Amino acid sequence: MDLFGFQDRASTQIASRFAEYSRDPLMVSRTLTVPFFQTLVAITGSGKTLVLADIIKQMNDEMPISPIFLWVSKGKIVVSQTLENLSNGKYAQNLPGFDVLPLLEVQTDHLNNSSSPLLLVATVGKFTREDTESGDRKIFQAQFDAAPESLWELLKRREDEKRFKRPLIVIYDEGHNLSDLQSERILELAPDGIIAASATMSIPKRLNSTIGRLQSDKGWEDKDLTTSISSKAVVESGLVKETISIDGYVTPMQQAVDNMLADMKIARAAAQQLADPFIPKAIYVCSTNAVDGVPIAEDVKRPFVDRQARPILIWRHLV
Repeated sequence: MDLFGFQDRASTQIASRFAEYSRDPLMVSRTLTVPFFQTLVAITGSGKTLVLADIIKQMNDEMPISPIFLWVSKGKIVVSQTLENLSNGKYAQNLPGFDVLPLLEVQTDHLNNSSSPLLLVATVGKFTREDTESGDRKIFQAQFDAAPESLWELLKRREDEKRFKRPLIVIYDEGHNLSDLQSERILELAPDGIIAASATMSIPKRLNSTIGRLQSDKGWEDKDLTTSISSKAVVESGLVKETISIDGYVTPMQQAVDNMLADMKIARAAAQQLADPFIPKAIYVCSTNAVDGVPIAEDVKRPFVDRQARPILIWRHLV
């Protein structure tokens, strides 16, 4: 998928900053670097996933050793959609040659094989519980049939066939959810870079020391740590709507839906008369699982024709 100009400028700026930093990184010790850190600030609907995918591609093109990218977010639905879009969906062509896998499906061979870049996708819940010994924390447990070490330890080492350590870049989508515990776990992996993207970014205290080193030793200012996408540019591109009409009804559902459909008919006719026509959209918002006077559990037991759940009533009225 092609990028808009403002998307390309954002991805190129972050990738260029990483390339420049990688040539002379700060060190914690002889073998541990201070990770590159950058925030991508952009409103919802600006195409952050596409921008992040392009950043990944540009970073990979500049690295001497094929890297590993760990793409994480808090919401399961967000992660599921991201995995689909990056592996087989609309953004897959933007990552040619990448192996894209769920984190818990990665095998030792994937981590050792540096012939192709590796992108692992997961929710942060896979590795950010306080108790790393509990039964559902598979990432911290050794899988003796596959490897004597846990996946977490393998990620820390991430050695290729020649025993070189592969670079690791962590991408945090919806970065306003980034917490101190999550930051602690991410830093345990000794990543070479951390990129957090959000419309309303906030930085956890755990990353203050990392940012402090970049500011004091590299002379970076706040503007050097952030790449912002202009909301005006996003609106002008048509990615988000410029005008939204919101109506509230204290009426029966049937009347509200009928009124909405009548307004839509008028709006669509008017839109077709414009020099640059568009298709208006309508959203009906309601309490989806509420059933007046009947517990949800009881409504589920009814035959479908007798169900009173709001989505079913709306569907029945429309068709």
